[in-house]
Amino acid sequence: MVDEKYLMLRHVLLFQDFSPEELQKLVPLLKEGSYRKKEVLFRANDPGNTLFILRSGRVKITLTDRHGREVILRVMQPGEFFGEMAILDGYPRSATVTALEKSYVFTLDRLSFLRFIQDHPHWSLKMLATMSRRLRKANERIGSAVLSDAHGKVSRVLLDLIPEGELEGREGIRVRLTLTRQQMAAMAGVTRETFIRILKEFERAGSIRTEGKEIIIVNQADLTREAL
Repeated sequence: MVDEKYLMLRHVLLFQDFSPEELQKLVPLLKEGSYRKKEVLFRANDPGNTLFILRSGRVKITLTDRHGREVILRVMQPGEFFGEMAILDGYPRSATVTALEKSYVFTLDRLSFLRFIQDHPHWSLKMLATMSRRLRKANERIGSAVLSDAHGKVSRVLLDLIPEGELEGREGIRVRLTLTRQQMAAMAGVTRETFIRILKEFERAGSIRTEGKEIIIVNQADLTREAL
C-alpha cells in the first residue's frame, strides 16, 4: 500500500522534481497535525522552526495593520506549503496563519529539514527556484496594489485564489471560496460593493462563472491581462 504522505509529496510543487527514492527518504521525517476552524497555527514573530504542508482544509495568511485591522495576504489550498522562510533563515515568523476550516497538515521540523538539504544539496537549487517564483508573485501583488485600477486589483485576488500548480481544465479552474465577499474586497483594497460589481462584469464578459460558494475561472488569460 502506498503511503499517504508519499502520495501527497508527489503533488506538492516544492517536491515535484524529486525522484521516488528521494521522496521515500523524506516521508519518515513528516509529522501529522490537525487544527480546528479559527485555530492559529502560528503568529507573526513566533519562532520559525517548522515547514507546513496543507493536507486538507484551508488556511489564511494575515498581517495586522497599525490600527489592529487584519489584512489577508493569501489563502492556502490543499497541497500547498508555507512556513519555509523562517525554516530557512531562522528568523521569526513574518505573518500569522489561521485555519479557515478544520485543517490537517504534514510538518517538517527545521533540524530534519536542514539535514535533508545537507544530504541532498542539489535540492537547494530547487528550493531557490520555488522561492524565486513566490517572490515574483509577491512583487506582482505589490505592483497590482500600487499601480492597478479596481479591475486589476480584483483580478489579482481571483488569481491568487488558484492553488499553486493548478492547471486550467476544460471548464476552467474551479475555486471553492472560504472567504466572504467583504474579506476578498479587503484583499483587493476596494469596497465590497465595487468588488461585487466587478465580479458581475467579469461574469458577463465570460471570464468567470459563479456557482454558489465556488467561482469557476473560465478564462485565466483575461484576468492576467487585467492584473498587469
